[in-house]
Amino acid sequence: MANALCQVPAVGQARAEYLRTSNFRTKRSLTSSARTLTRSKLEEHTQDARQLSHPPKIDYADLFSRGGAVGTSSSPPPLFLAPMEVLADSCFRRAFVQSIGGVDEACHEFIRIPDRYPPGAKLDKFAKHLVKNYDPYELSPTPLAAQIMGGSADLLADCTRELIAKGAPRVDLNCGCPAKCVTGKGAGSSLLKDPELVYKCVSAMVAALHDSLAG
Repeated sequence: MANALCQVPAVGQARAEYLRTSNFRTKRSLTSSARTLTRSKLEEHTQDARQLSHPPKIDYADLFSRGGAVGTSSSPPPLFLAPMEVLADSCFRRAFVQSIGGVDEACHEFIRIPDRYPPGAKLDKFAKHLVKNYDPYELSPTPLAAQIMGGSADLLADCTRELIAKGAPRVDLNCGCPAKCVTGKGAGSSLLKDPELVYKCVSAMVAALHDSLAG
């Protein structure tokens, strides 16, 4: 980090010197206190948002029609906050949304979906457990989409059904993660090797969506 900052004149050099000379334990304590305060404020906001009758929704047809070709519309193009594991946690999303003037939609970092149910597991309870950390009210009034990652069409469909029931405005399938610990299990970018499997997974998710809406 210090090396990267040293490449920026003046301010970067001063910051790098601070990083080299400051007491690490003090910095860690201050960071921890700030993060605790931020999470406390976030929890207060989320509790207030839950008083709404429904989670935030979005008209995607209207959103994607906005902006148009460059120079042909006065409306800005849609702005999405992508999911990033580890970095883009709830505190990051809240700070980002509040600091740049807002986004049209944010997306929760991916939820790992295993290839099979554990022996003896109750299907509905297991799916609920997998998506328990997703909260559609988190950024209200900004919609928060969900992203799931896996290679089992059946489990992806079950989790999609649970996410829709919780109020997710959109459920996204991760087909881009290149990490070996992910691709080695047939998920992430490894799905692109098998277009038929991608079709099967997405079709199952869409069917689950229609079932949820029909119910």
